[in-house]
Amino acid sequence: MGGGRLRWYLAGWPAALLLLISITTCGGGQAPAAAGACDLECALQTGQSRVDSVTVTAIVISEPQISGNHERALLKDPAGQVFEMDQNTTLAPPVPVRPGDRLTLHGQFYNDGGGRIGIHCLHARTSRGCPVPGWIEYQGRRYQ
Repeated sequence: MGGGRLRWYLAGWPAALLLLISITTCGGGQAPAAAGACDLECALQTGQSRVDSVTVTAIVISEPQISGNHERALLKDPAGQVFEMDQNTTLAPPVPVRPGDRLTLHGQFYNDGGGRIGIHCLHARTSRGCPVPGWIEYQGRRYQ
């Protein structure tokens, strides 16, 4: 390669690397089932209906409710987005949270298209539909 072409080739690497990072961390567009890591804001901005691996820290804004074999509560992330925590209590223990408590969740983001968004698959044992192990951290303890 000539000196000019080599400089041009090398100069393009930082932009290409940033593009690759953006695609892999935000699911690469509007694919319905994106694998990889993403945060809640990224999943919403890219219009995802499901992202397998999402981690978010949020504040509990409703009393947790046990419904069948699930514990559910509404949470709010730092950007103000409200979403549902959906914990399968047959695969992981309930988390003793109250409104105002802060916790970190790692699981699968879902958006049902009808206005209901949340994070589920919050357990270490995977199940059908939950390809990535999840967890909840609360007061220094990891529930999984």
